[in-house]
Amino acid sequence: MGVEQEPFRIVIPHESGTHAVAYMGSQPVLPNWDAEKLPTERMRKVRVLCWIMTMPGNHEKAMHVKKTWGKRCDQLIFMSSRHDPLLPTVALDVKEGRDHLSDKSHAAWKYVYQHHLNDSDWFLKADDDTYVVRVLCWIMTMPGNHEKAMHVKKTWGKRCDQLIFMSSRHDPLLPTVALDVKEGRDHLSDKSHAAWKYVYQHHLNDSDWFLKADDDTYVVMENLRYMLHKHDPLKPVYFGCRFHGFMSGGAGYVLSREAVNRLAEEALLNPRTCPLGKDEDVSIVGVEAGDSRDEFGRWRFFPFDPETQLNPIVEHRFNWLFRFTHYNYTEGPECCSDTAIAFHYVSPNLMHAMEYLVYHLHPYGVCSINQADDA
Repeated sequence: MGVEQEPFRIVIPHESGTHAVAYMGSQPVLPNWDAEKLPTERMRKVRVLCWIMTMPGNHEKAMHVKKTWGKRCDQLIFMSSRHDPLLPTVALDVKEGRDHLSDKSHAAWKYVYQHHLNDSDWFLKADDDTYVVRVLCWIMTMPGNHEKAMHVKKTWGKRCDQLIFMSSRHDPLLPTVALDVKEGRDHLSDKSHAAWKYVYQHHLNDSDWFLKADDDTYVVMENLRYMLHKHDPLKPVYFGCRFHGFMSGGAGYVLSREAVNRLAEEALLNPRTCPLGKDEDVSIVGVEAGDSRDEFGRWRFFPFDPETQLNPIVEHRFNWLFRFTHYNYTEGPECCSDTAIAFHYVSPNLMHAMEYLVYHLHPYGVCSINQADDA
C-alpha cells in the first residue's frame, strides 16, 4: 500500500554547530553524521565501571549479571564478603545482612576510590538482581536497499544490543546475513520464516527480546525498553501495531525469547504447522498478542511516518487502516504516546532528522517528560 509523501522541510544544524542544512521534497542532501567525523570531544568514549553488590549465597545469581549486561561495562567488579575466583569477587571485611548494607556499601565505595578512581569516568552501583532489557534487532532488507539500510545502522540501530540485517545477498559493509530465499513481495513470508529460523538457531540465548523491523522503520529504543521492562521474556508474548489477527510488519514488532522459541520449534520447524508461503501466525503456538499502548490508550507503534500520523488521516486513501486496526485510532497529536516507539515509511533523510529531533533538540526551560510508573 503506497503512501504519497507531501514535501517536507526541516532545518538541521550542521555538525560544526555554525551552519545548517535545509531540504525539501524527496531528494534532500543529508548532513554527514558519521560518528568518526563528529568532534572529538563529543565522541570521546564514556568509561563506566560497574560494581555489583552481592553476597556469598548469591554468587551463582551474580554470574548471570556477568553473562548478560555486565559484559557491556568497561570494568565489572563484584563486591561480597567472601572471595570467589569464578566471578571474581572482592572480599570486603564486612558482615552480611540488611542491617549491614550501609557499612558494606561504604566499604565498597572506599575500595573503588582507592583502586579504580582514575580508571573510569562514571561509577555504577547495582545489585545482583538489577535487570537491563536486552534487545536484538533484525532488519528486513534486500540487495537494492542495502544503502538505505545503512542509515538504520547509523541512527537508531546503534542502540540495539545486537543488530542484524537479513537479505538474500552478502554485504560486508552492513553486514548482512545472506538467506537462501527469493526476493519480492510474494516471498516475504518465506523470507521472514528464514530470518526467524536464523535468529532462533544462532541468537536465541543472546537476548531477552527480538525486534523485527524494516529498513524504513525508525525505532526509539529507549522507549521500547521502557515498555518491555515490566514484562517477562520467558512468557510467550509479542507487541507491535496490532491489527485484527496480526501485527503490522512495517511498524515493527517484538517477540519475547519464549515466543521466538515456540514460533521456531512448534511452527517454523514443522512444515505441517507453518508451511512455506503462509504468513507466520504466532497465535497458533500459544503466543499472546500484548497491548503496546500507553496508560492513556495512545499508540506506540505506527504504520506510517510521523507527519502522516500527526495529521488527520485522509480516509479515502487509508480507509483500510480503520478497518484493520484492533484498537480505536485517534487522529491528530493525541494519536501518539509520549513514549512512542516505532514509525514506518521513514526515509533516510527523515531518519536523520528524527535522530536530531529526538536526541539533540531540547527546548530551553522545558523539563523532560514525567515517566509513568506503569508502561
